[in-house]
Amino acid sequence: MELIYILEKYSTNILSAILILITAYYAWQTRIMVKEMEVTRKYQFVPSLKVKPIKLSSGDQFDVEIINIGLGPAKNIKGKLKLEPYGEEIDIVYHILHPGDRFVLNTPFINAKNFSDVKKFKILKLSVYFEDMVNTTHESIDLCNLDDFEKTKNCYYTNETVDELNNIQRELYGIRSAIENKK
Repeated sequence: MELIYILEKYSTNILSAILILITAYYAWQTRIMVKEMEVTRKYQFVPSLKVKPIKLSSGDQFDVEIINIGLGPAKNIKGKLKLEPYGEEIDIVYHILHPGDRFVLNTPFINAKNFSDVKKFKILKLSVYFEDMVNTTHESIDLCNLDDFEKTKNCYYTNETVDELNNIQRELYGIRSAIENKK
């Protein structure tokens, strides 16, 4: 009898406490989900810059193309382009590069103006800093193996397989960034 009396008297308080605990748990879970969505949104539109040497079909010219394969624009691009080993280094400054856009540096190196000069070097290295849409600064280093340069044709040639691999790389970069920020 006494147990029934206690349950009748305090049942409202016990149920209220249980509801408060359940509500607090759901609020905590929602907060975690919102933070994960913020990280995902932040890195969803991160730019990614790639360097590509170009052997023009007319003549023996050597140009360099920088492409934004990311989903967001790259702003305030500043960096260096270098032929390795022991090649010269040139500065790069560019205001904005939208997704899919590219800019070409026409014969940028004094030591490697044509295809035969390029064979002396092994790697074309791009080291840049740039900002994304929310003014977060990113650093990017891209290496291009110049042994494959002989296979490069015209600057307007596109390869669907290369484009698809670039898309996969961009998505993996976004996943990696989200995981790093989660830690």
